[in-house]
Amino acid sequence: MAAPSPRNLSAQQLADISPIGTAVLNSRDEILFLNRRFRELMTCQSRRAFDGWSQSIARGDYDRVAAVYDNALKANKALRIEYRTCDEPCQWRLLMLTPFGEEELRGLPLGPGGGSYCTITDITEEKRAEISQKKIAEEAQRRKEQQERFIDMISHEVRNPLSAILHCTEDILEAVQQKDRRNIRVEDIAQAAETISLCVAHQKKIVDDVLTFSKLDAEMFTLLPQRVQPRQHLAMSLMMFRPELRKHNIDFEYKLDHSYADCGVDWVVADLDRMSQVLVNLVCNAIKFTAKAGDEKKISVFMGASKVRPTSYPPNVVFFSSDESALRLNATNRIWPKKM
Repeated sequence: MAAPSPRNLSAQQLADISPIGTAVLNSRDEILFLNRRFRELMTCQSRRAFDGWSQSIARGDYDRVAAVYDNALKANKALRIEYRTCDEPCQWRLLMLTPFGEEELRGLPLGPGGGSYCTITDITEEKRAEISQKKIAEEAQRRKEQQERFIDMISHEVRNPLSAILHCTEDILEAVQQKDRRNIRVEDIAQAAETISLCVAHQKKIVDDVLTFSKLDAEMFTLLPQRVQPRQHLAMSLMMFRPELRKHNIDFEYKLDHSYADCGVDWVVADLDRMSQVLVNLVCNAIKFTAKAGDEKKISVFMGASKVRPTSYPPNVVFFSSDESALRLNATNRIWPKKM
């Protein structure tokens, strides 16, 4: 049988070829014409178009779609809205409602009140691509923010040992440039050189962290717990501040809380390198603001222990706190502009 020529194709046949569901509605939402695709989208037979396909709308979108559809129909206004279906897997549809103009109404038997041209289009692939692109953009933004926080932290940690090295070199130069060489104290130079060595070691750890970070996928740091003695390890980390404390005439004390002895702590399994970084940052900021205080300037660091894990903190988390009783900070003098 020969295929009909384009001239012999009816409007119904042309409409049935379209992949878009199409219907002509009067002002009472009654269907006067629909194509095959629109019929396929209908879940039940009904005089009202909305009742015929509304059961396919996902429960979370139904009230929203029903409200705007009813308002657009009553106001005889155009509507464009996307919604999900209750199919599995979820499908996406685009509903468009376009009122007929005066010239168009003259050739259509719609009766008083006019009518609308309704189309329903499957946009599942487009929406999935849009959602996927959004997730990719959000992940890129999250990684960018992680990198910014990482750079902020690294910049702060690099500055701490550099400041100590600067003060130590000033002390050494001041000593060797004295006219009377008999007043040179070799012990002071040796102590300054030892502090420089500690700072260089600390900076090497920072560089190692940067190299480690480049190999990680969406992680900031990896913890490497080792069997260590916190009392000695943390004390060594604090030695780099001696020149700066001396420059600002700040008294400093590092003591063990009685709880440390009560618990009988000696060797523990922990990543003290990470803990030292936090402690160094706290002490650095304490020096920064204590240096601006009055005549009596003092910084105290205490280390304690507990056999009972605090219930207010998640497991496997080391936490630090600072006492600001000696120095009150206002909103403009906050130590940390960002939380880490």
